[in-house]
Amino acid sequence: MSTAAARGRPLIPTAVAVVLGAVAAVLAASVAFAVLSFPTTSVVRRIGQPTGAAAVTYADGSRHWVVVKHRSPLGAPLTGGTRTTFTIGQDPSGTYGHVVSVSATGADVDRVTVRWLPDAVVLRFASGHEVRVPARAFTGGR
Repeated sequence: MSTAAARGRPLIPTAVAVVLGAVAAVLAASVAFAVLSFPTTSVVRRIGQPTGAAAVTYADGSRHWVVVKHRSPLGAPLTGGTRTTFTIGQDPSGTYGHVVSVSATGADVDRVTVRWLPDAVVLRFASGHEVRVPARAFTGGR
């Protein structure tokens, strides 16, 4: 037994114990926030360019995709939450292509319809909003 404990005094002064407790609480809260708000991306939907006789063919000869993704950036609970992006290109996983971010009031991004035109792709939302992306932006491996 130490001399301080034998005399009835604590080994760590109360003020130091309070400061150490506060530091530990702040550290624990910071770790919890970082884990809960870590950036994530999830593919919500893949819309492939139609194939067949009536399908549009682009100059690069490839099939193209519109990949709808929800992205939660670091700190999403404080910064407004999920963002929606559309990746248009040859990659059906959506890791590469022309990226369009959409933020439109009343636009249900999960119910978008896609029209493949000879010179563009048109994303149309149930709200009536439309986004037109020229073919030169997503063909040729872009």
